[in-house]
Amino acid sequence: MKGALATLVLATAILAGGSAAGQVWRAPRTVAGQPDLQGVWSYNSLTRLERADRYSAVVIGEEEARAVTPPPLIPPDETGQAESETYDAEGLELARVNGEIRTAWIVEPPDGRLPLTAEARARAQAPPTFDGPETRRNQERCLMMPNVGPPIATAIYNNNLQILQTRDHVVILMEMNHEARIVPLGRPPHGPLHRWMGDSVGWWEGDTLVVETTRLTPAQGLRASPAGALYLSPDAVITERFRRISPAQILYGYTVVDAANYTRPWRGEMPLTATRERMFEYACHEGNYSLPNILAGARAQERAIAAQPRP
Repeated sequence: MKGALATLVLATAILAGGSAAGQVWRAPRTVAGQPDLQGVWSYNSLTRLERADRYSAVVIGEEEARAVTPPPLIPPDETGQAESETYDAEGLELARVNGEIRTAWIVEPPDGRLPLTAEARARAQAPPTFDGPETRRNQERCLMMPNVGPPIATAIYNNNLQILQTRDHVVILMEMNHEARIVPLGRPPHGPLHRWMGDSVGWWEGDTLVVETTRLTPAQGLRASPAGALYLSPDAVITERFRRISPAQILYGYTVVDAANYTRPWRGEMPLTATRERMFEYACHEGNYSLPNILAGARAQERAIAAQPRP
């Protein structure tokens, strides 16, 4: 509550002190003359990747938004357990983009849903496996969190990122699992290797930073979390756009092209809001008992089944 409220107060104060009526706001410049995107930005929100059934549309009115209280629970996971959507849900609201209340980050297709192919949908509905660590999700193995991008997606906590700039590079540092993408500018060719978070290159189109990413490692093909899940093949192309639209906000948009998983390109957008909160270390491996306990529980179930008398 405290962090979300501080972010809201900061955004309101800065916007209230903006340029005079009729003047077009222009992003400040770095010493290299580029639009300055630097700072710590929050994307904490009740909005999720896909539109939930409880909402009538991607864009809803004030009355429908107020009706969603208390914050709904995340659907139960594979163990049957459910969590609240965020550890700090009190005081959070659905995101507003260009004054519109958004129930999903996805805006194309207009239904706010991923346009999955039949094969991708079958993979998404396949039962989980517990044979060994290799089949478990990356976040359980402390390898890569599903929200760090590209594209960036909301998590249930640690929804902050920091942007750093030089003349030739932009660094996007995620608070979740301290992942950092170093993006070379000038639109250099993509490298030959598949990488965690893919191979990113960037360039400026006016005041908009464009980042194109492809060659994701196959091990990052599934991005599954309580806040949303998606698939990305190694040949997927994700094009992100960062444009500072006010002293307090960056409009972040992206397009995903991946014929291996989707019947058409799809597009999303979210606001990144300035915050005075600090970035904190995310230490996943320290005290992480989830993976050994998950596998130990599976082995215990197997022993119990084997011990049952056979008919």
